[in-house]
Amino acid sequence: MNEYTRKRQQRGQQQVRQLSIAVTLITTLMILVFHDYKVAISTSLKLLINPIRFIVSTQWLLIIAVSVMSASIGYILGRRQIQVQTNRVQIELICTRVWIQFLRRDPNGNF
Repeated sequence: MNEYTRKRQQRGQQQVRQLSIAVTLITTLMILVFHDYKVAISTSLKLLINPIRFIVSTQWLLIIAVSVMSASIGYILGRRQIQVQTNRVQIELICTRVWIQFLRRDPNGNF
């Protein structure tokens, strides 16, 4: 495999990773928003999301959403190599704690 082909393959793999992160973030955000705020959504989105809600309980869905969001944020920050003194796992743990606090608030915004 020559140098050009290898670089092209690496760029393709990076684009696939970025796309999967974007899709995951958008999906989890949609689930969180639709769960917390009864947003009027289109019929096609309802057909996509409702079966997932029936299969998996809402609590588990929120736990999965929080985990995915935290992992994605940790991955993005780790890939960007922001000058921080923490590693990716610590960033994920911090993000998870923030999301859990966010989800535990009452409707008035108090914790």
